[in-house]
Parts: sequence; structure tokens; C-alpha cells
Amino acid sequence: MASATHSRITATSVGLDPDANPALPAIVITPDDSGILPPSGLDWDIDSDENNVDLAFFEAMLGCLNEQHDIDAARIYSFGFSAGSVMTAMRHSTYPELLSAVICESGAWFNDQAEIDLVNVFDVAWNWPALDSADGGAVLLTHRGPTDVTVLNVLDLELSAQAAIPFLQANGRVVVDCPHDRGHALHPGVTAAIVSEFISAHRAGRASPYFSDGIAAADFPEGCMLRLP
Repeated sequence: MASATHSRITATSVGLDPDANPALPAIVITPDDSGILPPSGLDWDIDSDENNVDLAFFEAMLGCLNEQHDIDAARIYSFGFSAGSVMTAMRHSTYPELLSAVICESGAWFNDQAEIDLVNVFDVAWNWPALDSADGGAVLLTHRGPTDVTVLNVLDLELSAQAAIPFLQANGRVVVDCPHDRGHALHPGVTAAIVSEFISAHRAGRASPYFSDGIAAADFPEGCMLRLP
């Protein structure tokens, strides 16, 4: 099962097509954000505390699906772009044993002080769990240079990505780093087939095959680089 967290984009536009790989049957959930404004949130509720409405929804959604379908708990993934990428990063931080592989396009990790320090306009007071290297995991990360910025220049997402890569590596995550040149937009080369390849390769509780096999066989776009812990 894959969960696409986004801000007003469709499942297929982010590459999560349930029919992309017949060998990988999938249920794709694309929730709408709550429209929460900073500093309370970024479209989504990204203060990770016991009152977080979007984390509560995620848990309830999984419970509901598990009652109706045969869900493989080792194959649950999340995809997010922009504010949705931040939500995906928070989900992975909160449920690393469940969401071990995630796709984050043009986002940020607010349990990384270096990225918190990049935020303009307001002070970040969001409570995120710290990453634990023992949890491992894999992150497909995309970003685009100096024009990859948020509305009102609250955060330079290229600088955030450059900080996120060593942060994730230092915390035991395998990173597939995919820069592009389309500004604050989805990576045009990260297609449904690439997303399917990435999630197909990863299972919760298992080491990433990229440790031994690299990413060449996965046919990632030119310029993508494997960053091992």
C-alpha cells in the first residue's frame, strides 16, 4: 500500500499509479491537506504531539484498510511533494518501523537543527521525534537548485535538501539523491515506474538492497546519486 501526501495534486501526477506494476498490487490513498497556516503547520498538522490530527487520520486509515484488505505491514510507503513532503518526512520519523521507505520531493526534515535554522519569517516550534540510526530506512529525495523555494521564501528547499542528505546518512538512512532543473516542481524523471521500482525494492525490517546492488539496475534518472549511511 502506498500513501501519497500532497498539496492539491493527484496520485498519478506524483507517479503513484496503482496499475504501474501489475506484479505489485497497490492501494493508493491521496488525502487532502487541512490548509493549516504557518506557524501552526504547513497545510498539514506537522507538530508531532498526541493531538496531531493528520497522524491520527493516518493511524485510523491503516486500521480501516487492515479490516477490509490483506495489507502487508512490511510494504507501506509514503510519497510527498512540498508541504506534503514535510508531512511524509514526519510520518517516517514517527513510524520508522512501519514507513521505512519514503519518497520526499522538495521538502524538509524538522528534526534536523540545520534545516530548522534555515526557516525564515517565524520560529519553528514543532515537536518531531529524533531519528534513530538503528531503524535504518531509505529515502528517495528530489530537489532543484536556487529556485526551489517555498511561498514567501519561508524556506530555501535546495539548502534544506543539502542539509538533509548528511543528516539522513548520519542517521542510518540510504538516500537516493535526485536533483533536477524544473524549479519547485516534481522531478520529471521520477516516473510511476521509478517510484514502483523504489518501493518494490524495499521492505520494512530488511536492509536496503542498494547497499549491495547500487541503483544502476533501477534505471533512475541521470544525475541521481546513491548516498549510503
